[in-house]
Amino acid sequence: MTHTAENKAQSTGSGRASQLTRRSVGGVAWMIFQTLASKSFGLIGQIILARLLTPHDFGLVGLAYAAGAIPNILRQSGVPQILVQKRRSFVRWATAAFWMEIALGIAAGGLMLLAAPYAALAFHARQLIPIMEIIAPGIAITALFAVPTARLMQDMRFRELAIIGLGYNLLAMVLSVVLAASGWGVYSFVIPLPVVGALRAIALWIAAPTRIALRPRFYRWPQLAGKSGLLMGAVVFQTISRIAEMSFLRAFASVTLVGQYFFASNLSTQISQVFSTNVASVLYPALHSMENQTARQTQAFLRAANLVAMVGMPLCVLESLLAEPLLTLVYGSKWDAAIVPLELLSLGAAFMLLMEPSLNFLLAQGRFRFQLTWASSSAMVYVPLALFAAWAGGAVMLAAMVSLYWILAAPLLARLAIGNRGGTWRDVAAIFLRPAGMAAVAAAPWIAVRYLGAGIKLPIWENIVCGGFSFVLIYTALCVWFRGSELAALWNAIWHGRGDITG
Repeated sequence: MTHTAENKAQSTGSGRASQLTRRSVGGVAWMIFQTLASKSFGLIGQIILARLLTPHDFGLVGLAYAAGAIPNILRQSGVPQILVQKRRSFVRWATAAFWMEIALGIAAGGLMLLAAPYAALAFHARQLIPIMEIIAPGIAITALFAVPTARLMQDMRFRELAIIGLGYNLLAMVLSVVLAASGWGVYSFVIPLPVVGALRAIALWIAAPTRIALRPRFYRWPQLAGKSGLLMGAVVFQTISRIAEMSFLRAFASVTLVGQYFFASNLSTQISQVFSTNVASVLYPALHSMENQTARQTQAFLRAANLVAMVGMPLCVLESLLAEPLLTLVYGSKWDAAIVPLELLSLGAAFMLLMEPSLNFLLAQGRFRFQLTWASSSAMVYVPLALFAAWAGGAVMLAAMVSLYWILAAPLLARLAIGNRGGTWRDVAAIFLRPAGMAAVAAAPWIAVRYLGAGIKLPIWENIVCGGFSFVLIYTALCVWFRGSELAALWNAIWHGRGDITG
């Protein structure tokens, strides 16, 4: 009887693990599909907007987002992540979390309105006032996302999240383009935010209806605020770092140059958002469900991180190589000042795409205080670097420093995340160095022709097609040769429902 019971327990555990694997892999597939589609439409929208609008318009919206980042800290409370951890007691905590998020959302919108005239004064740009007045209600509306998003994540219903996210991004892009074509200028960026945000909130609550009581249950707020306070503290320092880039650059450069940098920065993060953000959102609930299985949890993170790096890093390198010919082909000389920053930032993004999975691994371990320590220490390094770079070399030097920071910080964070779980520097090297090395080898022939071929000047189309094809072909061949088993596991898991890429 004992052996039978043990076998039954093992079978049940194996079945649950297999189900978790299938749902995790399916979630990754759905979220990556959603973001690939969203970013494809978004890229088309960016191309159109960059033709309809000016670098000055991009600079104004970049400064508005930077100024609004501090009030927006209240919207980064981490309540959805805390609700995901509640699992069996989700319904009991949902009401308190909902009303706490509403209060924080209203406070964030109010602070945005109050900050608008001071931001306009600080950045010498009076147009920031109406722009931030439009952003403010959009920030408040996002408070409605927290509870249904946490419910969908907890239930690992990533298909619904993907469909709603795709619809939101597509509608926002279409509205922005229509407004820009109608002559609304910089307001084309921000008017869609509250409108489409309200529609997204409605869709989320339809997908994940949750009973919310009218009483706010204030007595639960301190318990939510305990962990969320640490997360919000980390967000404070992360926000300070983000603000530093635009603020310091504006101190030593024109709004137009800020717009060139903002445009380059936006493009450079598109690929990292496809893989990093979505894999992290799926990985967090999966890792948290393994909180009592330390070895398996670490193995799951390492496998996911290796796959993200293997697919995402070469795409970032490819973006860096394509920056000059593509921007020249599409815009002529209009965005020339964005080319070198885009090349540099894309290389940094190849490493940055592993940051969010590492941070989510820390959250799954419950290491909230460590995350705050990391964020504060990073800010103390990052902010002086950004100030020096903006002063010494403008947008190009700033892009170089930002890229260097990510190249050094991402491996260090990954090592700290796995250090108390038995991970080593060898594991970190496997994540970063192998795909980076293969991408460098794949890029070498293209770079040699473009920069070392004496007097050779390929036409733009040939440069893009031939160079891009050679890079993809060489990198794919190297992956098959050195990492064929991992590619096979990914293929089987996504397309055939077999294999275990999460450990």
